[in-house]
Order: sequence, then C-alpha cells, then structure tokens
Amino acid sequence: LVVPGLPNRIKYDPMQSNPKPEDALYSRIATAAISSSLNPDICERPRARFFLRRRDNTRLLNEEELQPILVARGFTPLYPEDHDFATQCKLFGQAEVVLGAAGAAFTNLLLMPPQSTAIPLCNSFTTQSSVFSGLAACLNQRTIHCHTPGIDSTQTFSPYRIDPASLGVILDLLFPI
Repeated sequence: LVVPGLPNRIKYDPMQSNPKPEDALYSRIATAAISSSLNPDICERPRARFFLRRRDNTRLLNEEELQPILVARGFTPLYPEDHDFATQCKLFGQAEVVLGAAGAAFTNLLLMPPQSTAIPLCNSFTTQSSVFSGLAACLNQRTIHCHTPGIDSTQTFSPYRIDPASLGVILDLLFPI
C-alpha cells in the first residue's frame, strides 16, 4: 500500500518534521485491492457526510463550535473509535464527504467509494494531510485541504482553530444543499 520512499532528508524524524509526498510511494493496484477486500459493499451512490471527531482531540480547538455549522449542511458527527471495524466499513462505505482534523481516521479513505471527498483540517505548518492525498488519488477520490495558522507557527502539530464562517462559505460552494 504505502512504502517508504527514498529518504530526502538525513536523520528524518517524523515528530520533528513534516512528511512530504515524496516520503512515500503509493501503489494504485495494491491500494485498490486492499480497499475492495476490506469493504466489498461500497455504496455506488454515497450520500452520507461525516464530521470526524475524536474524544481525545488536542489539535482542532474549536470542534464544538464547528459542529452546528456542519450539521446544518448535512454532516453527521462521527467518532470512529466508538465503532467496531465492520460498522466503520459500513459507515465509510456510504460516505460522500468526510471532514475533520487530519490524522489516522483519514486512513478510512480505504473504505470509501470512488469519487468521494476527504477534507482534512490542519494547521498551515503541517503537510500531514498530503499523505492522504496520495491515498485518495489511488482510489479516485478527491482531497480538499483546509489549512489555517496554528497557535504556534513553529510547531508541526500546533493546535489550531478553523473559522466557522469561512468553512461554511467553502462548504456551501463545494456542496450546495
């Protein structure tokens, strides 16, 4: 699925520097095979919109403030860690759009239909969300990155806030109700 690319930096430490797209190589064939074996019942006409949340979130500081804006646009809050794998397969297999703080939950792109959309939110300093772009590209999905300044612009994983009004405008343009 993903293999380390040629090191482009000596002494690469993922906690001190951001992964870059060239740090990993993606196999379209392997990714498609894993996706179809994990979730053979992917919905052909997905309609679900999920706001991915985490109970231990320490990065996206205003999740609670974003939730009403997202719910008003058809997004359902989803805590993946609350569901077993079979349930996650079913939920993500119906997803048209997933949006949330960039992180491991976006690996669930493997369970989503082609043509679905992932919107990872992250601070401007991190390129963590670019890792998911390669995965999405292999699965004929699209990623739309939503970056905002972090509280501490020198920290890779600095906490951040997303402006609710701006997010609402962007979503209204991308996904009219």
